[in-house]
Amino acid sequence: MKETFKKRISSIEQGIMNIEVRYSVDLNLAKIVRAKRFHTSSFDISCSIFDIRF
Repeated sequence: MKETFKKRISSIEQGIMNIEVRYSVDLNLAKIVRAKRFHTSSFDISCSIFDIRF
């Protein structure tokens, strides 16, 4: 009885860990995507300014 209870707790802990890992990965991916979007938008702006000059 105690062994199954311990196993259940460890599996629950593992599930929580997996969720935390996924959440942090999602956050990092969102940061990367945002940074890329910001980079491309600023790049587009500089290109349009460059086009206006010539």
